[in-house]
Amino acid sequence: MDNTNEEFKSVCKKLIEINKIRIIKMSEMKLTKSKKDKIGEGGQAVVYHGMLGNIDVAVKVLVDIDWKSLSNELIIIANIVHDNIPKFYGIITENNKIEMVFQYVEGKTLDEFKDNNFSYFSYDEKLKMIKGLAGAIETIYKNNFIHRDLKPENIIIDSNKKPYIIDFGIAKVLMDSNSIATRAKGTLNYVAPEVFEEEEGGDDNSDMFISSVTHKVDVWAFGCIVSYLFSGYVPWTPKYKNNEGLIMDKLRKKAPFPIPTQITDENIKKIIAMATIVDKEKRCSITDIKEFLDKMN
Repeated sequence: MDNTNEEFKSVCKKLIEINKIRIIKMSEMKLTKSKKDKIGEGGQAVVYHGMLGNIDVAVKVLVDIDWKSLSNELIIIANIVHDNIPKFYGIITENNKIEMVFQYVEGKTLDEFKDNNFSYFSYDEKLKMIKGLAGAIETIYKNNFIHRDLKPENIIIDSNKKPYIIDFGIAKVLMDSNSIATRAKGTLNYVAPEVFEEEEGGDDNSDMFISSVTHKVDVWAFGCIVSYLFSGYVPWTPKYKNNEGLIMDKLRKKAPFPIPTQITDENIKKIIAMATIVDKEKRCSITDIKEFLDKMN
């Protein structure tokens, strides 16, 4: 492990103490890590269903620990409390591993409901869902955090059709300013155009570049999610098909976001338009959008 990783490993230990994160013992858990209990898997973690006492939990087992990313994630998940974000119970550190324990939300990701243009949800249910998501995003912002990867795959819908925002693995902490210089990340169909504005001091030897992002990238992603939910079409399609090169070109050239013609409700179109103003300085805040939503029936 290099010196940088060692430094961030030390930072993580301090953050656990400062934020009074609960250290959970394996003896408190019922966790088999069997195939039938696996509920998710990514490049750096596997998630299992388990029990903490008599509470159903989701246990995120880190396979390849990025201590810098983990330090960000620990600050964020230890300090965010919202009804549409799973509760964080603590971490398991036994056997030289890091395992994060969260509230278990039984359901499916929003993307898994895309068949038949999300017809499983009524208009009022969709409206209630986006109000809940807007409230969660506002809480993230008010705590000086940016999620950076809001998309349907990172939203779980439970049996009561209640949405939960998950996966803060690439989230960022804002310090004294309202922006942070970071490597471009996110999912193309939900990425704001400013992510492709390269900052001075980028690494010429890297295939990624540094851009300055604010909480407005989450606002843009929210608008894209609303567009998808109310139209059934992935953002930027069907107008540009799903041609990644073409979509990226439109984002770089700051083309207006194409609101699908299938959306006829003027209020929903207004919300999408507020969230996808190309100029981040003019783009509405999530609080503005939440206030607009609160006025809707």
